[in-house]
Amino acid sequence: MTARENVLAAATKATPEGETLSAEEKEALEKLKAEIVRQEESVKTQRQEVKDRETFPEESEMKLFEKVQEQQEKEIELEQKEEDLRIREKN
Repeated sequence: MTARENVLAAATKATPEGETLSAEEKEALEKLKAEIVRQEESVKTQRQEVKDRETFPEESEMKLFEKVQEQQEKEIELEQKEEDLRIREKN
């Protein structure tokens, strides 16, 4: 915001007709450009952080689902072994 105010303040000062931008205007524009670049990087970083936060619950849910599935398979396997053992004992 300050950089933009500097650009506007420099633009309001009179410049000779042959000169397109005063040194103050150029400096203010460079500062404004640097600020825009900084803010753009900040926005990119924030977007990536939001994306990471959104994917974390999905990944966690998938891992939990896989563990539950593995546990169920182990239980079924144990039940089958137990049943097989009972059948052997009867015979």
